[in-house]
Amino acid sequence: MFEIPLLAGLLRVLVPARVSPALAGPRPFRYPPARHGGGRLRYRNQVPVLTVGGTPEEIGEQTARLAVRPARGWLRCPEAFLKYMGRPEDALDLWPEMVRHSVALAERFPSHHARELSALVRAGMALVPPDEAADVGEQLLLANTLLDWKNAIPGVRNALGCSALAVDAARSTTGGPLLGRNRDFPSLGLLDPYGLVTVCRPEGKHSFASVGYPGVVGCLSGMNEAGLVVAALEVYGRRRRATDFDADGVPYPSATACCWRAAARWTRRRVCSAGCAG
Repeated sequence: MFEIPLLAGLLRVLVPARVSPALAGPRPFRYPPARHGGGRLRYRNQVPVLTVGGTPEEIGEQTARLAVRPARGWLRCPEAFLKYMGRPEDALDLWPEMVRHSVALAERFPSHHARELSALVRAGMALVPPDEAADVGEQLLLANTLLDWKNAIPGVRNALGCSALAVDAARSTTGGPLLGRNRDFPSLGLLDPYGLVTVCRPEGKHSFASVGYPGVVGCLSGMNEAGLVVAALEVYGRRRRATDFDADGVPYPSATACCWRAAARWTRRRVCSAGCAG
């Protein structure tokens, strides 16, 4: 069975401190432990861990049923992000344009990710009342392409940023390499409760573990079973091309995941040649 050596340590770090019941506010959100098909959602050291696997269609449906359905609140993030970056009324004006960008970008996903996203959207829409299905479909598309379409909005590109610290094995007291990273972006009052670890075992590909949010196809921070780690960091202190949005590029999380799903020996070449939309 695939195990992530650093996952246990990660879970220990993420365990929240205990709070006296007398001081606690409203009960925080918790994913309900459940199973669906070959997928399972459970808690390890108080951290939610989603395990999915199989074909892209199976992974998409497992993710929708086990994680997206109970955590639907986080899908308001794209709209909240637009309001955060400008006046609330601007979100209404920008929304149709962002949906158009997202629909176009969905066609740029590699085949296996496109199939997973399609299954995810279909299952997500089927799990809500019919009058809400279209909204959920749009929200899932926007959430999967937010890091790309934000670059099409003037003044928004620099809104997100991240940093990382790597320690070589020779300098680590553990005897192995260490990698830590943070995510420097506003939680918008929505993201905090919904973070989770996903362990994915795709058919015919490397298994991997990632830290993120439910329903995002690909990876922004994770490690595969070969021990190859990726973490997407946005850097703005360099010269950029004339436009920061490339409608012909591969959506950000998908491009990142494609890099390390392959063998480590040719990942460097893949990274250098991949073109991201954002």
